[in-house]
Amino acid sequence: YPKRLVNAVLKGLTHDQDESHHVLVASGSSTLTALTRMHVNLGHASIPDMLRILKHHQASDAVLEQVRAFKCSLCDARKDPKSVRPTAVPKNVAPLRHVGLDVKHLPGWQKDQRIKALNVVCCSSSLQQMTPFRENESSDVIKRLYRVSWSRPYGRPKWLKFDASRCNLGQHFLDSLERDGTTPLDIPGEAHEQMGNVEVEGRWFEDILQRVLDEVKPSNYEEWCECVDLAVEAKNSLMRRKGYSPYQLCFGRNPE
Repeated sequence: YPKRLVNAVLKGLTHDQDESHHVLVASGSSTLTALTRMHVNLGHASIPDMLRILKHHQASDAVLEQVRAFKCSLCDARKDPKSVRPTAVPKNVAPLRHVGLDVKHLPGWQKDQRIKALNVVCCSSSLQQMTPFRENESSDVIKRLYRVSWSRPYGRPKWLKFDASRCNLGQHFLDSLERDGTTPLDIPGEAHEQMGNVEVEGRWFEDILQRVLDEVKPSNYEEWCECVDLAVEAKNSLMRRKGYSPYQLCFGRNPE
């Protein structure tokens, strides 16, 4: 910002002449009025931006302290809501305790064909299960596939993270989680970054599956499902996290 602009908006601040530069100092109660005028004239600038501008123009420590404590009611009213939960899993969470779930559309055996599959990922170890289905997506279908693919073989997790879609928030599915003692962590539909690890694992799985399909060339749904199973085993055995595969992190070894 030009120095003349800053000087114009800071009319409540006086200038004391120094040997080599000007120093902005507080001028009593008018400082707050001047800071408000500066904040508005700069398009409701953020506190860090105001601090940077004033430091560049050699503002005094007293003025900078007032800037740090400055509040704008309009900015507070329009502030974006904070994320209710961290996206990163704490490092001390054991495997199979924090799990993410979403529905992935996988490439089929025919050109431009997409088949739905339930994607369940352990957020600590990256262990993944992908379960295809052909039914219409519903709360009952999600509940059944989740129980068959994850909670039955691996046990009930403590937290289950999923996006807030109509099927995921169905009462049948939520009731089953409550009976399991699993805490549902529903993520807003527009906050895809909070499901980033689940979506990234799904993308990696799709890359592996596509290579398997190119080699095997299945001709029907049963053969395609076998390719999905092969891709699941390959990813859980070969993908490394801190030098260990997901199978090794969860069970101590890879399948024989």
